[in-house]
Amino acid sequence: MSRLLLTAILTFFVVCATPSSRIDARAQAPRAAAPQVQAAAPKSTLPNDSDSVKFLVIGDSGTGDRYQYDVAGKIIEARARFPFEFAIMLGANLYGSERPIDFINKFEKPYKRLLDDGVKFYASLGNHDDPSQRFYQKFNMDGKRYYNFRKKDVEFFALDSTYMAPPQVNWLRDELKRS
Repeated sequence: MSRLLLTAILTFFVVCATPSSRIDARAQAPRAAAPQVQAAAPKSTLPNDSDSVKFLVIGDSGTGDRYQYDVAGKIIEARARFPFEFAIMLGANLYGSERPIDFINKFEKPYKRLLDDGVKFYASLGNHDDPSQRFYQKFNMDGKRYYNFRKKDVEFFALDSTYMAPPQVNWLRDELKRS
């Protein structure tokens, strides 16, 4: 279980820790002006065995603005080094309105290349999410506020973190016993 948690955390850092977001301490020291050269992206040191379960973890997906497309581009770059097969969404799946066109503009368009490549997204509900998101087919929730799914020998549990009501807690306890 700890290797799975480590993989999830490291996957997040591979996506978020690009060379442009790092601060190089040497660059902070005063020196003569020199042309700025951006370092090459580091190679992934994640467990990248051919039989390992590889996935992306994202949250607070965005509003469909330029920044969300920039992040999606970085995710695609990371996938070239770490070929994840699916993505887990941690909540705040869409910001603002949630009309049908918003699901297209704030999810399908920014992540089009991943969706076209067969990456499945598994969403979970958080405090910013309308519970009706569970019916949106591309979030793979099958109409459930909380659910589980299996990839190879790993079982994942997606919970509605808005309110951990007794039925959800009981369901999770029972499912963990069976897992």
